[in-house]
Amino acid sequence: NDGGDCDQIGTWNSSTKTCTLTTNVTMTANGVAISIPYATGITLDGAGNTITGPGSDTYGNDGVYVSYSNNITIKNLVVQDFKDGINVTQTNGAIITGNTVSDVFAYGITVYHTVGGTDGTFTITNNQVTNVGENPGSARSSIEVQGLSGNGACSGTGSVVVQGNTVTSGYGWGINVDVENSCINNNTVTGKGSGIHISGPGYSNAQSNNNI
Repeated sequence: NDGGDCDQIGTWNSSTKTCTLTTNVTMTANGVAISIPYATGITLDGAGNTITGPGSDTYGNDGVYVSYSNNITIKNLVVQDFKDGINVTQTNGAIITGNTVSDVFAYGITVYHTVGGTDGTFTITNNQVTNVGENPGSARSSIEVQGLSGNGACSGTGSVVVQGNTVTSGYGWGINVDVENSCINNNTVTGKGSGIHISGPGYSNAQSNNNI
């Protein structure tokens, strides 16, 4: 909440609680590149910079890992060569938009479960996710959303929206959603083993204008 180690890789604006990257980040060993734990209202703005992992399919190799937080924004970031690209867990409310994720082993963007019984508002929009699931054994989903509950609409407080994303190439599912009352709209999935998979309470999801 006070910027943490942001000044090592970017600039911190305390009034907007925004960390804007000013350099690329390269991981030479296994681990998380950028971790955001127990935070509220933080924005990570990649400003087009790239986070590169060690190219290892090792558990815990995440480009960005958000946990036990509230209303986090991750935008304009390029993430490549991790096990998971952007991983948001046990967090109430997140915006993940305008990111490029490529060449990861398991999940490109994953959002699951919440804390405190309040799901919050989640929007996963306008991301480019390419070559996720580099081999069949480790492949999961390019975009994975589970354990949440939306408001049945494509906007508004409490909505869960997966919209305007482009998913290409790699093994596994393109988009996998296990969320009731979510919105899955205007996504494009090509070159994947499977397109959009809806499980669990997914029968109540709103789907339209998706290209597979």
